[in-house]
Amino acid sequence: MNQDEDFAAPAIHIIQERWPSVWSELEAAPDYPGIELIQGNPSVTLKAGGIQLASAYEPLAEARLQMADLSRESRRLCLYGVGMGYLPRLLLNELPGDAQLQVVPLNRALFKELLYWIDQSDWLADERIQLLLPTPDTRPEPPYILTPPCLWLADEAGSSLRDRLLVNLNQDNAEQSLEQQANIFSDNMSQNEPLLESDGDAEELFGKLPPSNNGAVVIAAGPSLNSELAAVRRLQASGRIVIAVDAALRTLLAGGVLPSIVVTLDHKPTISRFFDADLNPMRDSTLVYFPVVDNAVLTAWPHRRLAAYTSNRRYDELRRRYPKATLYASGTVLHPAVDLAVQMGAKEIHLAGADFSFPDARTHAVGVFDAHRLEPDALRERTAHWVINGHDERVPSIVNLIGYLRDLEDYIRSRPDVDFVNLSRKGARITGARYPEETR
Repeated sequence: MNQDEDFAAPAIHIIQERWPSVWSELEAAPDYPGIELIQGNPSVTLKAGGIQLASAYEPLAEARLQMADLSRESRRLCLYGVGMGYLPRLLLNELPGDAQLQVVPLNRALFKELLYWIDQSDWLADERIQLLLPTPDTRPEPPYILTPPCLWLADEAGSSLRDRLLVNLNQDNAEQSLEQQANIFSDNMSQNEPLLESDGDAEELFGKLPPSNNGAVVIAAGPSLNSELAAVRRLQASGRIVIAVDAALRTLLAGGVLPSIVVTLDHKPTISRFFDADLNPMRDSTLVYFPVVDNAVLTAWPHRRLAAYTSNRRYDELRRRYPKATLYASGTVLHPAVDLAVQMGAKEIHLAGADFSFPDARTHAVGVFDAHRLEPDALRERTAHWVINGHDERVPSIVNLIGYLRDLEDYIRSRPDVDFVNLSRKGARITGARYPEETR
């Protein structure tokens, strides 16, 4: 702390009176290290973790810019991140008199520190304010507005909410990228139409796990997979069915694991490299695919093929002509692999290689096409985004992977009847999935 208790007392008193449980959490938060006061002209700001909470020159203009797209008619609004306090003050002035403003600090220690540096009692005392702290279950509630520096300074408790906000921010770019690839999707689906007519339906697998051994191992291609192969072999020997994403196939075959099912989703021709192996031992294995997959990948598969769709509208016409199963997917092939295991009747699902991050500074498991170690410069670029692993450590990641993780957690939350087990603590902690040594 860099100010005395008397300075912060008015704001603290308001929080204690209005939101006692919030103050209990703030009081328990550690001191934020390395806060730096930046003298501007005419304003001051704080720097935390090398990031300024607001401009030291035009903080009000900066705050107004962040409000540019806001509807002034909103009767309820969420503000994520406090910054220096300029945004809550401006919002209270701009919104209708009966509007409610929900303010959610993304870093408990940093917000507590702010109270000792800059007086926040004016906006905290306004009866229209609701002060909340995020939990892993907190979801963005539109309409909302962000204080951008606070996204990068979120603590572990606020990281899940931060991730969902970042994914939302990236949504326009993601949709634009998909739009640019629409011709590839269309061409691949046209080439695959004869296969859809003749191939089987992934629904043929639904409910086929015997009640006596209704477990599955679903395998992704994250860096931790190499160290989990022995556990995968033991689980397979005990009778669990093994379902692998395409990128993990070569690593599994090299490690003596023959998956019963391989799931492939991507439209890029480069995924053919994932299948660059001797597939003859897999004569009893099944490929579950989606119509956007490159046709050359599908026709090269020498064994049984079953087709499926996601809920995406691009499949609607094909779905009408060639009805097949629908599997959940939200950007990564791991999603439909997990959903397939559930639809097959799995009540216990072990997840291997599901890292959603770069443990050991690697992109993928050894043996995966294009797997490589991240050089220090590339790794530093990724430290702006991170997830918490099973050792309560931050592991670098990227927005796409983090979005896939949060969507998987939502899926797991929707299936309370299934016991999910995360085999590795090196990758991302997956909310709703226990570790093997833990009991459900």
